[in-house]
Amino acid sequence: MHTVIADECTGCELCVAPCPVDCIALVAMPSTHPAMTARSSAAALARARHHARLARLSRQAAERARKRGAPPGAESSAQVAAPAIGSPEHKSNAIAAAQARARARRDRADAP
Repeated sequence: MHTVIADECTGCELCVAPCPVDCIALVAMPSTHPAMTARSSAAALARARHHARLARLSRQAAERARKRGAPPGAESSAQVAAPAIGSPEHKSNAIAAAQARARARRDRADAP
């Protein structure tokens, strides 16, 4: 017998399709439902872990730069020029680069 663990449900609906007897139906829960508050606290924990990971990666990059003999607080030129991964600037730069690649590809296809 299969069961859905409501406390761990994220609402992704991945359990609905493989259900052999179509007995799983997702229903909207009020925001005061314990599963919803657990989900939001799990999301907050995941967000905190993500920020901690970004901070750890930044510290590791600084440590690698220090070991290479760079002056304290200095990182390689590529790291200084690039915004932090996950920041709004990083996302907008990635989007702009993708648009530029698409334009170049379109121009190459349009060229005789």
